[in-house]
Amino acid sequence: MAIYGLGLMYEDGEGVEKDDAKAQTLYRQAAPRMIKAAGSGNVYAQSSLGQMYRGGQGVQQDSVQAAEWFKKAAAQGQATAQFSLGLMYDDGIGVPQNDALAFEWYSKAAMQGNSSAENNLGLMYEGGRGTAKNMAKAVALQRVAAEQGNPVAQAHLGQLFRFGSGVRQDYEEALMWYRKAAEQGNADAQNALGFMYENGLGVSRDAATAIDLYRKAAAQGESDAEANLGRLYLEGIQVEQDYRAAFVAYSRSAAQENPAGANGLGTMYFQGKGVAKSIDRAATLFREAADNGDADGQLNLGDLYVNGDGMARNLTVAYALFEFVAEGTSLSKARGVESRDTLLGMMDQDQVVKGQALYQQMQARGVAQALKAYFMDNP
Repeated sequence: MAIYGLGLMYEDGEGVEKDDAKAQTLYRQAAPRMIKAAGSGNVYAQSSLGQMYRGGQGVQQDSVQAAEWFKKAAAQGQATAQFSLGLMYDDGIGVPQNDALAFEWYSKAAMQGNSSAENNLGLMYEGGRGTAKNMAKAVALQRVAAEQGNPVAQAHLGQLFRFGSGVRQDYEEALMWYRKAAEQGNADAQNALGFMYENGLGVSRDAATAIDLYRKAAAQGESDAEANLGRLYLEGIQVEQDYRAAFVAYSRSAAQENPAGANGLGTMYFQGKGVAKSIDRAATLFREAADNGDADGQLNLGDLYVNGDGMARNLTVAYALFEFVAEGTSLSKARGVESRDTLLGMMDQDQVVKGQALYQQMQARGVAQALKAYFMDNP
């Protein structure tokens, strides 16, 4: 079992230089002994074998086998296995998705002080999954996990305080928790903290610190941070304007289906900055961003429909997109109001009525489904 622990150290780069190949060699060496010990009822071996099957560590990856070993260890009260089993029920991996069972196993692990379980149990209370929605319990669990040093909980608690979700909005409290998580390398917190520094939310504006944090998060593949870097390079904010760097950052973000990344990349294609101008490519990216909830992407797509750029002119669709942003809560709300009000002067009453009907469908079904249905009925 010590060999397996050493493999984890090499995989995580904890106390040794990270070496995935060395980790896999050690996992393969550990597998026969782990299987034997787990079969004899050793609870640590059962839990560890579940992790090995889940991640393909020295054995063939097998989520069903992972769940079976987690069940054996969880039944003996092993907190890590209880959390892991809850996670599998939560995600529907290796077992049928089941919120009630996820909640049950998270609860058992949380009662033993497992901070990851406390965090996820808080998320279930927050979303009303597997239990009645209860923001007070959600926040309490997140705080307990955060105070144990769990960086995921710290980052989420920062988000709750930043937006005032279930708590009084408090930028200073948000900053504190984001910093704690960011110091542990949590990419979500690094990106969020960078945004607060960039925009002066609870702290003096500091673009240099924001860029440093975005870069740290982007180095870990955080797609929002990639999109933020793309925007700063494109606009030349506190960095030398660099279209190539912007294109690379936006491309990495968009490849992860990040709507802000898709919108930024679409903007570069539309303007022909750092890449050959392509209205068709821009339209595809704006539609992708709009479908996935990016307000700027919705507005940019609306502008294309107003002007007939890369598609047939359609004021009904443009109006619905502008109205959707104008009635929302994004930072682009004011632009949505202005675009909608300007467009009204170009429309007849029939177009306005149809635009309002499409907007209502967007509210009920989401932008992607509403547009899909609209164009099926109006080819």
